[in-house]
Amino acid sequence: MVQLPVEKGGCLGSACSLTTSGVLPTGRLQQLIQEHSSLTSEESSLENIHTRSVSSPAELRRTLQQGIPSLIQQISGQGGSKLPLKLLILDSLAGVFRMAGKTTSETLMERSRELNDISALLHHLASTYNLAIVVINDVTSVISRDGMLPSQQGERGDAESIYYGDQVRWFSRAGSLPSEEGFEASLGLVWANQVSVRIMMTRTGRRRFLSDNTPRSRGTGAGSGQGDTDEEDATLIRRLSVVFSSFSEPSSIDFIVSEAGVISIGQRAMILT
Repeated sequence: MVQLPVEKGGCLGSACSLTTSGVLPTGRLQQLIQEHSSLTSEESSLENIHTRSVSSPAELRRTLQQGIPSLIQQISGQGGSKLPLKLLILDSLAGVFRMAGKTTSETLMERSRELNDISALLHHLASTYNLAIVVINDVTSVISRDGMLPSQQGERGDAESIYYGDQVRWFSRAGSLPSEEGFEASLGLVWANQVSVRIMMTRTGRRRFLSDNTPRSRGTGAGSGQGDTDEEDATLIRRLSVVFSSFSEPSSIDFIVSEAGVISIGQRAMILT
């Protein structure tokens, strides 16, 4: 989200973040600028990071239809003093659909229409202005049968029946770890049909000690002296899984979040479903 080079023309670009709850974490962005080895204070700053707050589907539609094109025109009209917009982030889409009251078939139908409208606007912006668009979604807990994980339940005996709960694992869940199987992406099949890549990021509950930038399992290594270190000093391991993609096969990898950003750990592993 800072001024990173992009492949096309090697030019720099600015970013716009649309937030649905809270505010943009500018403190964290400033930390990345200071700690990341590829960024320097001379070339990177928060000057070219734009942010707007949206609180409803209607406001989001207006922002995508009018606000973002207006921002792009405003940037382009400043004679090169501002970097062109290259990245649009929506954090998060599910946040604009949180509402009080009981969910009914009518509200679900309305949500489907709004998701289709929002998707059409996002695709239009991406193709018209050559934008990379990242939409952050929420996850919900999977309600399993008989208290078992989806991978433990096997196939249904009735071959003539197709259940949404059996099919959703192919487009809304990852399955490389048990911790991933307990959650699925929000907004259902309607939104899943609108995106070209779905990535799930999960906290695994595992921790490792890091020594000289090298991941080390807690309490291992002869003479490491780390066996007695408190568990709180170990770094939390997270999991990134490609659920589906238009250009990449499903895969997963461990990573950590450091002061300098995201660091991958270990070899690339295939998701087994």
